[in-house]
Amino acid sequence: MRISDLNPESLTQDQVERLLFTGIFDDEKIGDCILVFGSTNSLSYRLPGAIKLYHKKRAPYLLLSGGTVKGMISEAEIMKQKAISLKVPESAILIEDRSTNTKENILFSLEILKNTFSKQKLHILLVTTMFHMRRCILSAETFFPANYTYTSCPVKDLNTLPGIWYKNPKAKNRALNEAKNLVRYVQSGELKDSLLD
Repeated sequence: MRISDLNPESLTQDQVERLLFTGIFDDEKIGDCILVFGSTNSLSYRLPGAIKLYHKKRAPYLLLSGGTVKGMISEAEIMKQKAISLKVPESAILIEDRSTNTKENILFSLEILKNTFSKQKLHILLVTTMFHMRRCILSAETFFPANYTYTSCPVKDLNTLPGIWYKNPKAKNRALNEAKNLVRYVQSGELKDSLLD
């Protein structure tokens, strides 16, 4: 079954589980850059996971992606300040501060990557929460040039996790909304279609 075959208004628990979580794992490859997708909670989950990868020498740069929310400082700048406080040198931090959604995270980050790296082939480590990773993967598959590859490096939040997301009302709502939107993006052609594992 393909993602486009799903009905976003009548997704089963099994379909949501497969869509958001099945087959998503870190293959432990070394990358050229760690791309961190911003969010209002990125300091709690996404950034710490990315910094662990950086300190394990999985990639020499962090690309922090996230624009301004409600006219305040950008998500990227907030993450940068926190990363510096956690011993990531400023010289290893790249900033993308215009994006307001996942598609823009990818598209605007591509501009930064092309302007920063002279090499043609890049391997990017994608860092976001587990429930958001499928959208990031499909966005990378849709918009990355053919000479860019990626590794998914999902991080855990407190509740929106495989096998338990439906037990917490907030996590269930978050997962259902993500799954419905993901199916709609694929059906509209905004994201590349894919087989479900």
